[in-house]
Amino acid sequence: MESHCPFVSAQPLLIAAERESMASELLMRSARIVLSSLLIGFALPMAEARADVLTYDEVVSRSLMASYDVRLTEADVKLNKNDILRKRTDYLPNIVAHMNTEYLRDLTNDQTQVAVVNNTIIPNTTRNQTSINLATSWNVIDFGARSKAVLAAKEHHMASRFAVEQRRRDIKLAVIDKYTEALIAFKNVANKAQVLSLRRGVYVCKARLFDAGNIAKTEVAEAALASADAQTALIHAQYDYVEKLKELSEYTHDIYNVNSTEVADYSDTTPQMFAKIVLDRTPDHKFYDREIASKRAELKALDRQRYPQIGLYSNFYMYGFNQYRILQSFKALRPVTISFGLSVNYPVFDQLKNYSERQRKKIEIERLLIERDKKLWELEQSHTKTTQLAQMHGVDVENRTQLIAQHNVKAAILGRLADRNLLDRSQELSQKIEMAEQELELLKSKVQLQAHARKLQAMAEG
Repeated sequence: MESHCPFVSAQPLLIAAERESMASELLMRSARIVLSSLLIGFALPMAEARADVLTYDEVVSRSLMASYDVRLTEADVKLNKNDILRKRTDYLPNIVAHMNTEYLRDLTNDQTQVAVVNNTIIPNTTRNQTSINLATSWNVIDFGARSKAVLAAKEHHMASRFAVEQRRRDIKLAVIDKYTEALIAFKNVANKAQVLSLRRGVYVCKARLFDAGNIAKTEVAEAALASADAQTALIHAQYDYVEKLKELSEYTHDIYNVNSTEVADYSDTTPQMFAKIVLDRTPDHKFYDREIASKRAELKALDRQRYPQIGLYSNFYMYGFNQYRILQSFKALRPVTISFGLSVNYPVFDQLKNYSERQRKKIEIERLLIERDKKLWELEQSHTKTTQLAQMHGVDVENRTQLIAQHNVKAAILGRLADRNLLDRSQELSQKIEMAEQELELLKSKVQLQAHARKLQAMAEG
């Protein structure tokens, strides 16, 4: 960094009283800014240092692994898969074993001659008695009610899998925004540090020109004020970088330090990254299609429930008793009865419960159709807007690249003039400051262009 100013004009130094007053005010203001900047600098959080270079792929990967929303939707997939098994168990027979042991005493003075135990008539006397009943029921014919229930569970399970893809895509889009903000904030800190160094160089040049009697004291004060403002801008940029890293850590669950963490650039954008979205291939469309299919299967299952249910059943009874000991009643257990049968259940009137539930399913299907159309419209609009922004930043990158090329030519000319003592070095430094600001805007546009390209890619993934 050049800090000397070889060019010294022979113009006389004119310092009026009012300009001296203005200079003093500017110097006091610059001193206050410098002091406040130092205080802000001391107030910056000093977390435990951790040298790290963040990359986009790493941040996305860690965010997906750390996301509670993704883990919850993955748990829903497991629950819905288990629900398929639960629905399939309805095809199996139902077997229930019942045992009863009791002490029985007649309180009617033998007026009652019999007692009934498990549908079996037993002489009514004082005794300890035990009974065992094994009942079996099996729904054989249901006209497809169970198969439709299983199909509904399968469709719901597939919908939950696409919900995971939705959540992962949404996390990726959010991380792109946060990573872009952190990257721009990181580059802004570097730019502000460069501008501060250049501003300090201008101040040194102005001070030497003042000592040589070539400029007024106000110009020195203005240079000092500009340097102090640059210092403050750097501190604010550091603060902003801290906040952006905190926001990014909410997704990765890592802790980053502004003093030791760097954010790497996106990889070069390729034309393939500007993919067009195909709505039918998006996880959103697939999710709603599966959910609607699940509701329609549930509706068909309700329709089948209006038909008769045909099944088989059997009952097997054992009975034992002892007048004095309860344990002896177990030893005395003997088969008593066995029965087999065919059952037919027909819902003649169920208080319109089936009808109301079918109407509810129809409304749910209608609502899902509206939600699907709304979601796909929003996704299409977001894709269109992102495409337009990408195109806008692409044009801005081209324009700013040409502008910086012109600034480079001008800076080279000023540098040669300064080397020949035909121009004071401060003008060359001022040109570099202007070029640094333009380079920052170019970097922002490039980062935004690459970010939009990745968002388009994420939206288009099926």
